[in-house]
Amino acid sequence: MNETANHIDATASADPVGRSRRELLRDKRLWLLCAIFLAFSLWIVNDCILYTPDSARYIIWAQSLASFDGFHDATSPESTRYVVHAPLYPILLAPLGWIFTHIVVPAKILTILSAALLIILFFVWVGRQVGPWIALIGSFLLAFNALTLVLSSQILSDIPFTAAVVALAILAERLESDPESKRLAWGFALTLTAAVFLREVGLTLLAGSAIYLFLRKRYFALLLVCSVPVLFYLGWYYRNEVYIAGIENPPLRNVKLFLKHSITPEESSLSEEFWARIRINIVVYATMAKGIFLYPQFLTRSFPVVLDSDAGMAVMSKILAYAQYPLILVQYGLLGWGVVLKWRDRNSLLIGLFFLFYMALLLLYPINDVRFLYPVLVPALYFLVVGGNDLYLRWKARWGGVAWLKYAGLALCLLCALPTVTWFTDSVVHGRMYLLRTENPSQAYNPPLKTPELYMRPASLAGRWIAEHSDSSTMVMARWKELSFWLKGRKVLDSEPSISFSLFEAVLRDYDIGFIVSFVMYPGIREFEFQMLKSKRFEFHPVFRAGNYEVIQVIDREAGPSVAQGQTVRSAEIPTMVVDQREATARGLFAEGVRALEDHRAKQAFNTFSVLTEVSRGSAYLALYRGIALSFGGQFDGALSYFSRFAYEQQAGQYLMDARFHSILIREFQQAERDSVPAEKARILHRISANYWDIGFRDYARDVLKRCLDADSTFSPAMIFGLYYALEQNDLAGAKSYLFLVEKISPPHPMLKPVRQILSLTDSAGLSKNSAMRAKYEFELAKTYAVMGLNDLAIEYALRVVAVEERNVRALEVLAQTYELKRRTWPARNVLRRIMELEPQNTIAKEKLAALERLQ
Repeated sequence: MNETANHIDATASADPVGRSRRELLRDKRLWLLCAIFLAFSLWIVNDCILYTPDSARYIIWAQSLASFDGFHDATSPESTRYVVHAPLYPILLAPLGWIFTHIVVPAKILTILSAALLIILFFVWVGRQVGPWIALIGSFLLAFNALTLVLSSQILSDIPFTAAVVALAILAERLESDPESKRLAWGFALTLTAAVFLREVGLTLLAGSAIYLFLRKRYFALLLVCSVPVLFYLGWYYRNEVYIAGIENPPLRNVKLFLKHSITPEESSLSEEFWARIRINIVVYATMAKGIFLYPQFLTRSFPVVLDSDAGMAVMSKILAYAQYPLILVQYGLLGWGVVLKWRDRNSLLIGLFFLFYMALLLLYPINDVRFLYPVLVPALYFLVVGGNDLYLRWKARWGGVAWLKYAGLALCLLCALPTVTWFTDSVVHGRMYLLRTENPSQAYNPPLKTPELYMRPASLAGRWIAEHSDSSTMVMARWKELSFWLKGRKVLDSEPSISFSLFEAVLRDYDIGFIVSFVMYPGIREFEFQMLKSKRFEFHPVFRAGNYEVIQVIDREAGPSVAQGQTVRSAEIPTMVVDQREATARGLFAEGVRALEDHRAKQAFNTFSVLTEVSRGSAYLALYRGIALSFGGQFDGALSYFSRFAYEQQAGQYLMDARFHSILIREFQQAERDSVPAEKARILHRISANYWDIGFRDYARDVLKRCLDADSTFSPAMIFGLYYALEQNDLAGAKSYLFLVEKISPPHPMLKPVRQILSLTDSAGLSKNSAMRAKYEFELAKTYAVMGLNDLAIEYALRVVAVEERNVRALEVLAQTYELKRRTWPARNVLRRIMELEPQNTIAKEKLAALERLQ
């Protein structure tokens, strides 16, 4: 090892190492590289958002902070103050809100500038070890790496966090040379604090730093590290996880996500879950990392900013199918040699500890994504450059005088850069084309079918259209939270496309949704397609198209005055847009597949969804139904194997949860088949039926319920659910038949009295000769359902009463109470305000309204 170090010192005179940081910063080649990087990045900067809702949340919090309202997301009807990400990045973006109305593009520019800072820090860090020329090559590889180009062009904290990691490595080196400096110790602690609050995984850097300082006996710096960032973090943790989370009970929390079962069955231990994640993540990240320095977006799922089918990309992919093996050897050979060279270097200890803690957390995390590798890509590139520099010096000492070898080496470097140049060129072309096509907002945006997905999601165009064609109280439902930036105050209820059917219809009704914005997947299937297909209450009219965003107007066939919105006038129906024939055919095929599932034609359904999945090039939404078809056909093992693949997909998120949900139902079916005890088999089938009813397979749920009663004809909970199913579908004959069964099997059952009352009231309402008398019976029905805990049916009947008698305060009180029980504070507040208008002295309503207002 010492001989190697001496060799480097003896042969590096042409490009001296150990230059001062100021000398390195004066290197014009560095600033030329940064200028080229900034020029190309700013040339294609646009308003498209790749990661949703992460990027959208950062912007929303930044704008809220700019208006001195703290961390407050008021873009949704149910406003929240819980912060699911680290808080420093939106704080850094907040000043932009004082200058610009829309800060999406300015926020992207600020992130691009932070990438330029990262390049400068990396050059200085590496330049001290290998000299400016080799550092410049490494900085070039960093600047034009596809991950750097994509992450710097998006509103994400990955780039600033990685810059903090590199800054911390530089400060650690300076502490080694001046261990008594309190100024450096404070700088180290404050930089570490910034890193912790830029990304949640900054805690791994905190742990690594504490151990590093302890081993190096830097006790003053250790004291600062164990106090400054820790105290700040504890204060933030109390604010966010104890106080705010205690009030809002947010559905998404990192700790819950980390500790919940996302792969293994619920009854398995947490250690089994962690081992399953580790096995999967090792495979996934090994695939992602094989070309991370030279071709990170080839031979793997790429960011949707380029097209794999483009000529250059397709040719390069074919070349890399064979060339990847020597390139992997080159990349990781240099990396490994760099690690060997720096193994005993005290300056490498911090990076090594950070790598260990970070990768341990990464392998345990239930979601995988190539961008999670970026914070370790940059330190790894450092070692790669060090290893490459050493081999270059060795080669130069022996072969430096042979001219043709110099040119061969240069040609080899250029060949290694070809994948980066190819990807970069394709990315710039598509970015520029998007900007040119959207220059005139008044023109329709209909890009070619072969356009990267990112540029098929022009949220600004869809948002502006809705703002121009609706009143200010209109509510929008979409997966795409960034729509709120252009809706001029209209609320966006963000929802996953796989939302259960019961919840889908309840949300449309309770929030009086005016529009759904759905992304259209090739060949034409929309998000929420299944739910819209199953709904009998609502009509869905496509009214506008921008790229692959389809704006769908929601028409409630049973609509009365909009009590939930606090208004009595609804937006006029907008003329329906003509749907492309290819997309109409695909939607018809999807509908046929769903009908086949419900009609016990599972094989036909599987074939239908297989065709759609393959044509869509692997849409997770359609793939989910392919797996469901396998399970409906009794191919349980095949379905389980199919659903297990979702864990290997990048950012699978909700689809991973859906796949696991169906896997659980399949395992319960298998358990029911094995169980010989009738009561236990009936209990399992009863639970399965309830789940399928909720997600929208209503006919299948009733079939499973019949199998439940076939297994145990005395199982009364199944009869009660049969009653509920029948009542929700307004099937009075079916409800009465189930009531007869309950009376026969369990005469003292506590549900019998309210159910008899409901059936009697329903009969009376149906026979009523005028609306006033019918409203009287429906009000009693609403109260009875509320007492039974059937909140959706209680809301349904209370709304019917209010549709006839707008000033019926008692019906409004039932509505408000039921909305509160469902934690629907937006409609609850509007109903309470309506009560206060009708009865200003109603103290109960006044107190409830005040309590709900305080939650905002």
